[in-house]
Amino acid sequence: MGSREYCINANWKLAAENFLDGYHLPKVHPQLGGGIVGALCSEDIKLSDDIFGFAMTAGYGPDNDVDDPDMPVFKSLPSEKYLYIEVYCIFPNTLILVERDGQQVITLRPQTAGITHETFADYMPGKPVNEAERQEILEFSQSVNDQDEILLNNMQISRSMDVSEQTQMSSAWDQAPAWFQKAWLSHMF
Repeated sequence: MGSREYCINANWKLAAENFLDGYHLPKVHPQLGGGIVGALCSEDIKLSDDIFGFAMTAGYGPDNDVDDPDMPVFKSLPSEKYLYIEVYCIFPNTLILVERDGQQVITLRPQTAGITHETFADYMPGKPVNEAERQEILEFSQSVNDQDEILLNNMQISRSMDVSEQTQMSSAWDQAPAWFQKAWLSHMF
């Protein structure tokens, strides 16, 4: 359907970890709707040491006003997974978001320790009704990624502070980012 190139002023590993973090969605991306409920209804998924992520089983949540009943959907999707939003990392640098009416694929390409090139592509299971609708969908999707770009730029700055070494992951919330870190460590050492 469309793609966009980004130059992120952040380490590629921060971008991957951010993508695998579902509980930032209500605060950073309020236009998705649903509040915290979607993030609270998450299940961690580990398909292998190099493919992992999570599913938001209630979608973005009950107040989600993003859905459009006229959008084409994946026809073979079982009804019990109609609300599911699945997020995966194919280690090391491919991120996939799958919803009933489309998917996004993000490819991260590290340039330096603090610069990452990113290809952000949107796909649909069918064609939008018209070009204006296609453009609206792309703009909405990319506005979400634009918000993450701001977040990542700030995370890169804060990551260089001494206090960043005092943080720790939550075993309740951070399984997918922790799997990413373990995969990175296992391939590096």
